[in-house]
Amino acid sequence: MTVHRMLWSAALFAGLAACSPQDSQTAQQRADAAAKAAAQKIEEAKKTAADATASTKEALKDAAGDAKQAADKVGDRISTLSNETGQAVIEGTEKAAETGKAVGRELVEGAKEVGHEVKDGAVAVGREIKEAAIETKEAAKDATKKD
Repeated sequence: MTVHRMLWSAALFAGLAACSPQDSQTAQQRADAAAKAAAQKIEEAKKTAADATASTKEALKDAAGDAKQAADKVGDRISTLSNETGQAVIEGTEKAAETGKAVGRELVEGAKEVGHEVKDGAVAVGREIKEAAIETKEAAKDATKKD
């Protein structure tokens, strides 16, 4: 029975009870009982609504906490991956620089060796030319003396 109907019934009983004092007293008792029952139902409804509101608030709070934890976890993972990627780029760049320096040093050393070999070869060829020139000059002197 709804609260509105309970109050209406209580008023109806009160009106009918006006017929006799005993009926009036009985009607009053019934009206008081109906009003008390209605008040109790109202309080129960308020408590149920308050409990439902509290449960809903708690569930929303828990869901928000779970969503925040999930977002934090994703954010941490993205941060970790970004850091790892950045570190890999740094290490790759450093390794490439070291490799480039090593290749450069090898090229310089190779160029020096080739330069020394060319120089030594040129000096040897120059000596041979000088010796051939001296031999040719002496042969020419000897050929002129025989004549």
